[in-house]
Amino acid sequence: MSLTNIEFAIVELLMGHPDTVFSKRQVYELCWGEPYMVDDNTVTAHISKIRAKLRASGTDGYIRTVWGLGVKLAVPR
Repeated sequence: MSLTNIEFAIVELLMGHPDTVFSKRQVYELCWGEPYMVDDNTVTAHISKIRAKLRASGTDGYIRTVWGLGVKLAVPR
């Protein structure tokens, strides 16, 4: 499995802050390094691609959507 630079940046962000919920705006601004201008599906599409790539290892469930808030890395306890 290989990740694009942006996918890697998203995974790195989430892994660096487990259980922290990031809004789409935060993910975009921190990973793309530019202001978030519109509400589109860019972040959602990248998260979906990451989950698809992780599915083979059974770890896709660690990336959780927190409805109405954003996305986080859920650390198993």
